Amino acid sequence: MGKSLFGLLIIVSSCIGATAQSATIVAQVSLTNQTLGIPRITLVTPSADALYRVTAYFDLANGDALGTRWCLGFFYADDVARRGGGSLEITAPGDYLPTAASTTFAAQVRAGMPLTYTTGVCLGGSKKDPYNLYITVEQLQ
Repeated sequence: MGKSLFGLLIIVSSCIGATAQSATIVAQVSLTNQTLGIPRITLVTPSADALYRVTAYFDLANGDALGTRWCLGFFYADDVARRGGGSLEITAPGDYLPTAASTTFAAQVRAGMPLTYTTGVCLGGSKKDPYNLYITVEQLQ
């Protein structure tokens, strides 16, 4: 009984290992001390429909200027419509405490359509403090 269960576990783990795929990093962004907004930048444009995992970390370099509000947005098109996803906002508390936000989301992107990002001053905010931005895009399918 013990040997047959052990053999079954080996077969199952072999099958899982043979079919499991790891994600492939297809784009990375690492920007520090940015003082201006960034117009839409393409991260990846797939040649075939693809599923991506996007991870972003967005923080204020100083966090001391009250009223600083930066926004980050992502845009892509799936089989149904143009979409936005993973939007973030960071706001300075004005007391020298660092402020950060992060997100991870999935995006099914249609072939030939870009997955893009942009940063800018949020509505009602100002751009007194610089920001840091880190993005990793992994292809899942």
